Amino acid sequence: MKEEVMDQLLPLVEKFKESVLSGIDIAQVQVPIVLEQLLKWKFVESILACVLFGVGIVVFTMALKKAFEANEKDDENRTVVRCVTSVVVGVTLLFCGIGGLVTGTFIRWLQILVAPKLYLLEYATQLLKQG
Repeated sequence: MKEEVMDQLLPLVEKFKESVLSGIDIAQVQVPIVLEQLLKWKFVESILACVLFGVGIVVFTMALKKAFEANEKDDENRTVVRCVTSVVVGVTLLFCGIGGLVTGTFIRWLQILVAPKLYLLEYATQLLKQG
């Protein structure tokens, strides 16, 4: 009876062992590719955030400059210009408030460029803390 059970279990254990070994082989091939793609994605994501922040600051600075120029030329529209100026300044301050996030993003892409292994270690640590 025990021999029959052992004869039936032995092929199952062998199949399980082979599947685990093949999974390890696949992981050894795929992990470097996945890490490379993760680094590329985080780098591009970080660069895009920096560029968008820079464009936002430039656009609002230009709008603020035009509002001040219009304010100097036209005395009748001073209240409208002041409202527009207030909105532009408020949005610019909002962008500057978000600047901390962008600064972190700037540091992230710079870290990926200079020390990618350190970035991966910190990213893995962050994932472990979340989970």
